[in-house]
Formats: sequence, structure tokens, C-alpha cells
Amino acid sequence: MIRINTMFWCLLAILASGLLYHTSYRVQALQSTLDDYNDNIASEQEAIHVLKAEWSYLTSPARLEPLAAKHLGVRRARNEQTITMKQIDARLPLGGQKPVVLAARSPSPAMQRQAAAPRRIAVAEADLGDAALPATVRSLLRSFNAR
Repeated sequence: MIRINTMFWCLLAILASGLLYHTSYRVQALQSTLDDYNDNIASEQEAIHVLKAEWSYLTSPARLEPLAAKHLGVRRARNEQTITMKQIDARLPLGGQKPVVLAARSPSPAMQRQAAAPRRIAVAEADLGDAALPATVRSLLRSFNAR
């Protein structure tokens, strides 16, 4: 009886040590993978920081103004080129006057029925051009067309 108990406990100790070895080896492998990921994240963050600094330099007005003047012939707006909202209103075709509303004929009964009928509008992705649509916009279009 003592031999069976001894054998059982020895076998259990060997099994536990093998499981502990396997677990510690797996943890070390995962730790090295995690360290690699963290190194990659740090290098990507540094690259993003450099790109943001480069973007700030490339889009600075002090740099763009001479380039625009050289290549596009664009110059700063002068004070004479700006106007107020009142001046815009005076320059409109009506010259600041209120528009005249003309009396319209009453619509025919056929036109009234057509206006009262619900309309179905289908929006196709092709109608929006060649731009790639995000998945959320596509799903909204599908739900809109499904009504």
C-alpha cells in the first residue's frame, strides 16, 4: 500500500513539474512576443511624431505663401478685395430690394395626386462617383433603399 501511494505522489510531482516547465516556457515566449510588439509600437509612434512635424513644416503658411506666389501666381488678399455683408446684399441682382412673389396658378388635380403620392428614391453607389464608400455609408444606403 505504501508503494502505491509513493508511486502516485511521485507521478503527480513529475506531472506538476512538467506542467510548470511548459507554462513557464510559454510565458517566456509570450513575453518576448509582447516585447516585440511594444518595440514596434514605440517605433511607429516615433515615426508618427516625425511625420506630424514634417506635415507641420510642409503646411506652414510661411513656406506655402512663396510657393503659391511662384507657381500659382496667388497673392494675399488686399483690404480693397474684402467686403461686408451689407455690401454683398447691395451687389445682389435685386439690389437690396425684397423679391416680388408672383401669384401661381392652382395645380391641376393630376398634379395634386402626384404630389400627394409617396415617392421612392433609390440611391445607388454608382451615383456617388468612383470614390470608395465606407462600410457604414454603404449600410445606410442599403437601409435607405430597402424602405
